[in-house]
Amino acid sequence: MSQSPHTESGGTATVVYGAIVGITVYVVGYLVTYATAASAVNRAVQGNVRLTDAGAASAPAWKAVGWVFYDAHLVGTRLPDVSGHVDFVGLSGVQFLYLVPPLFLLAAGGIVAYLARVDDPKAGVQAGLTIAIGYLLFAIIGAILVSFVGIQPDLLRAAVVAGIVYPVACGAIGGGLVGVLRADRREIIGTPLS
Repeated sequence: MSQSPHTESGGTATVVYGAIVGITVYVVGYLVTYATAASAVNRAVQGNVRLTDAGAASAPAWKAVGWVFYDAHLVGTRLPDVSGHVDFVGLSGVQFLYLVPPLFLLAAGGIVAYLARVDDPKAGVQAGLTIAIGYLLFAIIGAILVSFVGIQPDLLRAAVVAGIVYPVACGAIGGGLVGVLRADRREIIGTPLS
């Protein structure tokens, strides 16, 4: 079975696709979180004395939604002078957002595998892994940008959990599934896929 140049492990085109799709899925995931949770987050922050005392009530909405976005990745947000993390998803009552990162990252891994024209599961997994490149970069930058008066996502967890674990696991599965589907299709048709 010969592979096209697109499916070679570490192929330049695949890495570029992965980085671009990783960045795109991060931004789209944040925008979906903002569109579906901004008002609930605002109500939760305004109605919580602990958060108001910490200064969260005066945070711009886009930063508060960022805290929820990171919480949906299981990255906690810390308040100044308080140990532990705040569960912004739970406080806001938007638990469905826990599905956004894995579902979007599964799709992203599949998209990269499709764009790279993989024709077997192993190549699909390898292609799907590349979304972590762009996602990691934006997970770190985003965690820094949504910080406000000492309220911030845990930067180490943002890098490791949101930036590496989620995109590697979900991207690999999504890419692998596309590889399986394309391999099955190739066997049925009996010709290489383009």
